[in-house]
Amino acid sequence: MEGQAQILIKVGNGRIYAASGMRLGIYGIEIRMGTDHLEEPIICAEGDNSLIELETVSITDIINPPTNGSTYLSGSNSQLYASHCIFEDIDYQIQGGQVLRVERQYYASYSPLTVIIKECKFKNIKTCGDYNNIKGSAINANLGDEFLLKVIGPTEFTQLQNVDGDGGAIYMEIYRSSQFITEGEVIFDQCKGRNGGSIFVKISADSQIELGDGCQFKQCQAEQGNGGAIYTEMNFYTQLSFVIKDVLFKGCSALTNNSLSYSYSGFGGGIFLGCYGNYDTSSNGLNFHDMKITGNTADKYGQSMYVTFLWVIEWCQYGILGEFVKGNYSDTDSEENDLEGIPVDFYEFRYAQLEVVEGRQKHLEYYWTNRDKDIWHI
Repeated sequence: MEGQAQILIKVGNGRIYAASGMRLGIYGIEIRMGTDHLEEPIICAEGDNSLIELETVSITDIINPPTNGSTYLSGSNSQLYASHCIFEDIDYQIQGGQVLRVERQYYASYSPLTVIIKECKFKNIKTCGDYNNIKGSAINANLGDEFLLKVIGPTEFTQLQNVDGDGGAIYMEIYRSSQFITEGEVIFDQCKGRNGGSIFVKISADSQIELGDGCQFKQCQAEQGNGGAIYTEMNFYTQLSFVIKDVLFKGCSALTNNSLSYSYSGFGGGIFLGCYGNYDTSSNGLNFHDMKITGNTADKYGQSMYVTFLWVIEWCQYGILGEFVKGNYSDTDSEENDLEGIPVDFYEFRYAQLEVVEGRQKHLEYYWTNRDKDIWHI
């Protein structure tokens, strides 16, 4: 069949639904809608052992989609595969939602989910507000119990915006041995959010983030927060891993919210990393060895990256001259304020006065070139 068939949704409760144990496959379909607000997801799978497979599906020209996602997956042992799909021109004019929302079933003792996105395009999507966990314009994922979210390139996230909410493109909470992985050319371009212009992620309980070779963040912006491309909170009371391979951060920025006397904002033009607990450097759980940074800016500190956790000095001094921290940063040619941080727990940083932060933070290069100084903990 050449071209695409089309579904036009004109009423407030139109949806395609799969219950427990069902397999739902949608192929070569364009889904559009009128101006009515949808009360339910367009595509929904709930319950256990369900499967949604989307191949060459377009969801476009959607105004006021449902707040719990245009595509919704919830349950245990359920899966969603989307390949060669286009999600474009979607505008949440009222309190918004996401293109894809994934939630584990809290009643289940074990509820792994798998989401694979391959060679898809997310473009010109706007959500607004942070009401009822409205975070991330493309994907909102609660990843527990060996959950896997994998994005395979070439996949594009272009001109995505979350007004007054965290995660311009993706918002994730990862725990219980779950993973977020990118593979191949996955591009985030001109995405905007409050914290995390492209991605906002909380990670704990033996979980993993891996940004693979070819991933790019270009001209993304934290509009009134931290982490122009990525905002990350990590809880090191359990084993964690955050690996950045050959990934480019270019022209990203973190802007200060001037409406507050001291705003917790404007840190980390490319990456903001805040950690709790004790980090074991020998685990090499934080490995940014192959990171590429260029032309990023922050209104306050850390033009390309800002980090705050107790063991930042030990991290910088592990290996040779900050090799697992600095990526392509050059000790001779780069600006020292490109990479900055402070050796305090993230909780303390969040509530510290600016003058306290400024008095204790340093350029990260200082730590790996002064190995005999400044290591102390209370």
